[in-house]
Amino acid sequence: MAKVQRKLQNYLILNKYMSSMFGLRDMKEFSALLKPIPDGLNYHNKLHFTEVLQNLKITDEFRQKLNLYDENIQEYLNHINQKRDPPIVLKYFQYMAILFTEIYLDKYYNEFNSLYSEFLTFVMALNKKENSKYPYPNKKAMQKLAFWSATGSGKTLLMHINFFTDSKV
Repeated sequence: MAKVQRKLQNYLILNKYMSSMFGLRDMKEFSALLKPIPDGLNYHNKLHFTEVLQNLKITDEFRQKLNLYDENIQEYLNHINQKRDPPIVLKYFQYMAILFTEIYLDKYYNEFNSLYSEFLTFVMALNKKENSKYPYPNKKAMQKLAFWSATGSGKTLLMHINFFTDSKV
């Protein structure tokens, strides 16, 4: 059993990397930050979650990208909600999954060398800091993403959003 957990943990390193982009250590910190935030849009027509993330210590460039990601996520929601009553409103953990996918795919398709280099540097630093043996990223393996979520958490919804995203490309 321990060997399986270790193998799974190796794949979850991407979560730590994504969290670090916001100055956070892990998904627990991310969840603690977003869980108390209300669902839906604020008076600026931006998702409440996005606004909270933009107030973290991040670069202005990344803050601007979050605006784009927010617009994309809202577009996906508008598309899947066209014939739904009541409409789907994202919970914080669904938003995180969609946002992380947005960030990853943007970097993968538009800045792959930078993504790979940053991720490799992150893994090396984490191995040294935690005295761990996370495997170094393989470029080919970076072609795949996996979602690990609880039963009933909306993985099918995320799949539908990702199908819509793929059809736009």
